[in-house]
Amino acid sequence: INRRSIQATFSDYGRTVNGTFHFDENGELESFTSNERSNGETGKEWILKFQYSTDFNGIRLPSRLIASWKYPLGEFDYFIANMAGYTYNFNRIGDR
Repeated sequence: INRRSIQATFSDYGRTVNGTFHFDENGELESFTSNERSNGETGKEWILKFQYSTDFNGIRLPSRLIASWKYPLGEFDYFIANMAGYTYNFNRIGDR
């Protein structure tokens, strides 16, 4: 889209979701936004904010995640996670 955001499409088990990744001036992930998650109302923007990048075994990743719905009066944070570590399971497409 521009120097600090990219459009992404995720497909898994027949479900596809489109959204946008947003990055800060250092190239670190700030947020993911999409209008394709359902909260019972159509067209509400869903925001996943990434905070506090931390080095996990040589890979810099967010250590705090906040999921929010965007409403006319502001954002409603409904899920907050603090990461203590990460486990990786990178399979090639079709290995399931």
